[in-house]
Amino acid sequence: MNDTPINMRELVGKTVDGRYQLETYLAEGNFGAVYRATQMAYGVSLRQVAVKVSKRPMSDSEARKIFGDALLMARVVDSAEQEQLRMGTSRGQGQLRMEQGQLRTLSQHFVQVYDAGRCPESDPLPGHPYLVMEFIPGGSLRQQLKSGPFALTRAINYFNQILEAMAFMHGGMERPIAHRDLKTDNILVKQTEDGKDRVMVTDFGLAIEVDTLLGWVQSGGDLAYLAPESFSHNIASPQSDVYMLGLIFYEMISGHNPFSRVGIHLKGDKEEKQQELRQLHLAARQHEHFNELEQHIELRNRPELVGVIRTALASDMLNRTYNNARELQAAWKQALIGGQRPPNGEKHPWDQVRSLTHSAEQCFAVSNVQEGEARLEQALAINRSRVSDPMMVGRTYLLKVQRLLLQGRAKEAGELANEGYRRRKCHSTIKAMEAYYRSVQSPLAAGFTNELARCADRE
Repeated sequence: MNDTPINMRELVGKTVDGRYQLETYLAEGNFGAVYRATQMAYGVSLRQVAVKVSKRPMSDSEARKIFGDALLMARVVDSAEQEQLRMGTSRGQGQLRMEQGQLRTLSQHFVQVYDAGRCPESDPLPGHPYLVMEFIPGGSLRQQLKSGPFALTRAINYFNQILEAMAFMHGGMERPIAHRDLKTDNILVKQTEDGKDRVMVTDFGLAIEVDTLLGWVQSGGDLAYLAPESFSHNIASPQSDVYMLGLIFYEMISGHNPFSRVGIHLKGDKEEKQQELRQLHLAARQHEHFNELEQHIELRNRPELVGVIRTALASDMLNRTYNNARELQAAWKQALIGGQRPPNGEKHPWDQVRSLTHSAEQCFAVSNVQEGEARLEQALAINRSRVSDPMMVGRTYLLKVQRLLLQGRAKEAGELANEGYRRRKCHSTIKAMEAYYRSVQSPLAAGFTNELARCADRE
């Protein structure tokens, strides 16, 4: 076998195993590169896929070891399907339908593995193993966070989905699986046909089954996300995954990982500085207070949620009382039920704005224009006076701009669209700007159309 490294970017345009045409180079790791590709059959394009190709030829046994992450991922999804079949013989039909729906939803939170093999001798990469997976066009959670922190409703939505996947890994399998490398890079977001965001856990390269008696395994993963015990004792467990989950939620609501720059000042080879890096990270974990949990405007009236995340982020394992993601999920669900309203029982102002805007839309739908306009004006007034810019409800601005354009009041529509866009650049306010510029036939509309396609804030 020829072990000479090749330039993986040069493979774009090649066809793997006669079926997978590599179209776009996406990323590269130690062992291989990932491409967006088209699956072909008899000269016909079947679907878009992601293809991971090894940098060098391998034996079957070596390929199994290197690509064990995908094989393990496939086993996780298969376990959900097997559980669904098992329920079919032991549940009533009503209960079965409900639980089957849960499992179908669950399997959607993991990236699907379609195919695996080794390139034949006639291929451009003879003997190189490859893996074919579901292509997720939405990108990673990390990429979406480049636009800034999420609104609490969005962070909760994403966190609920991540917990569904991880709770199954920790408690729904024959033996628990510790992921060991949970981070925003390894959480993918896919927009479904109905416009909703589906969150998916990926990259099982360090995932490992945990002996239920021993309860822990050797540490691994990104230093910026590891739990304190990974630095102090070089161990990891499902409880360590709990810490990483808490850190992912904190990053979603704060917009940053407080440990991302720890040790960045160190010079020299990373391996040489490994011990010093670990000491710095351990100290950082012990001194970090995660102040954004109390300072976050939406979390001030949700102490139950703050309590759950603070427990997940406890540096001492004895204080991190959730042993796995299933226990974390149970506490989280209870906190969501117990913390829906502010202490005085009134709605948050942004919830009032959403409710009034939705009510106005319903009025317009049944031609009750006068009542709809009144409710929309009330929503806009609260949105302007009592809601901070990060929490501003963009939908209200969009609906009012659309109404003004219908009435031929383009100048007012443009001023209002610009006001909303300056306050918060989200899907609705960008769409309002696009609508205004289209109405006046301005070429600037195209720029907002492009920005709309890139926008990660779906409000």
